[in-house]
Amino acid sequence: MDADEPAAIRGLVRRLGERGQAATPAELARFRDFFAYQVLPVQVTTRVRAKHDLHVVTRAEWPSDTTDEEYLESLRATVADRRGGIFLARDDLDWTWTVYFVGRVHRAWRG
Repeated sequence: MDADEPAAIRGLVRRLGERGQAATPAELARFRDFFAYQVLPVQVTTRVRAKHDLHVVTRAEWPSDTTDEEYLESLRATVADRRGGIFLARDDLDWTWTVYFVGRVHRAWRG
C-alpha cells in the first residue's frame, strides 16, 4: 500500500460527502479496493467474531451455518463488488463519516 493511500481515501470521502462531487469509475475502484484489502483484516479477528455473532447468530442476517471466515469473505466480496452501492453518512455530533457498502442479496428474502 502506498503510504499516502489512507490520506487520499480520506480526501475522496470528504470530496464525495461534503462537496457532493461524483467519483470517477477509477476512484470508486480504488476506494473499494482500499476498504476490501487494506481495511478489512486478512484473517478473522476478535472484532470480526463479535460482528459475526451479532449479524449471523443474533440478528439472523446471514444463514445460520455461516462461519466466521465465510462472514469475513462475504464482507470483502460485498465491498469489492462494483455492482453494489456505496453510501456515506455523516454523524451530526462529531462530523465523522461512516461508509456503508451495499451488496446484492444472494438468498431469497422471506417475511
